[in-house]
Amino acid sequence: CWDGSGLDELDPEMTAAVQRAAGMLREQGYAVSELGWDEELRTLSADHLCVMASEMAHQLTQRLAPYPEQVSPQLAALLTSGAAIPESTYREALDRRDQLRTLLAERLADDQVILGPGTPGPAPLGHAGTGAPSMNRPWQQLGWPQVAVPGAQTEEGLPLGLALIGRPGQEAQLLRVGAQLEGALTRG
Repeated sequence: CWDGSGLDELDPEMTAAVQRAAGMLREQGYAVSELGWDEELRTLSADHLCVMASEMAHQLTQRLAPYPEQVSPQLAALLTSGAAIPESTYREALDRRDQLRTLLAERLADDQVILGPGTPGPAPLGHAGTGAPSMNRPWQQLGWPQVAVPGAQTEEGLPLGLALIGRPGQEAQLLRVGAQLEGALTRG
């Protein structure tokens, strides 16, 4: 179980939902323990931003140059920052990713998955955005599959997305545990 600490400020209802879901998994016979990898996940999150910006700048800058009016200010800023990242910084981020991927894979048993917050809080109202990606960055950097588990809600009825994360090749396990957890969350 991972509480999301260190990556973003969590809504107290999200923290409670993760704890409640961990309790439900215990009741279903799963061994639940704390991941305790805060520093490593902060490193992966920062490295994700570096790698993503660098790769996007190298892949998209030339393609989008003829269409500047169609590029959002956020994407333009990301491409500019990505182009300024030295190749050595990019390579160091990839090396850290590979090292941490190996360490975490060695730490987890074959059938273990990680439960945590999918977002810092409830889904935003309206269609202006999908919410903060901060909770997903470390897992994206590792290249590990994630399953969003619906069913948790705030007191006002807004959805709280939980996440299950596992090693590559564990997709069936993630889906099985996710379905069980969703059922438990929607029942009560």
